[in-house]
Amino acid sequence: MTEYFGLVIVVTSVTLALVASLMALSFKQKMDYAMSRVGVEIEVLKARQQVYTRAAVMMESAVSSVNKGKDYAFDELFNKLTPELNLHASEEINSCYIEVCLLLENWTAMRDDLNKTRREIQAAPELSPQLQGLLKRQGQQESDACQLFQKKFSKLISRMRDEINPDKV
Repeated sequence: MTEYFGLVIVVTSVTLALVASLMALSFKQKMDYAMSRVGVEIEVLKARQQVYTRAAVMMESAVSSVNKGKDYAFDELFNKLTPELNLHASEEINSCYIEVCLLLENWTAMRDDLNKTRREIQAAPELSPQLQGLLKRQGQQESDACQLFQKKFSKLISRMRDEINPDKV
């Protein structure tokens, strides 16, 4: 009977050691999986951060060009950046970005119309009385378009900032 008692102790010890090692292996695999997911999420966040930064810089550059009366190649803003945003940004950011780009184009067109009317007044002063009303309306429309663009652009930047800094939300 005592020899069975020793055998039971050895078998129980080996079984417990085997169970403990299997549990440790399972925990290690789960930890490795969790760490790899964290690594992937960090890489995704970094990529999103780079794209958002690039979008903000390009948009600011476009605004600066429009304010200075210079031409800006909107193709780069739309054609090059939109696919990157489609890959990395949330649906909300994508829709806001498209809206902001369209508002920027609208504001630019209104600004161009306003400048064209100013040039017409300078070129033909005799038409000045008729064009003054048009100039005033265009100026108000351009101002409203600029304010709407600035509001939506600020909102877009705020949302981008919230997405890349989730702990500050």
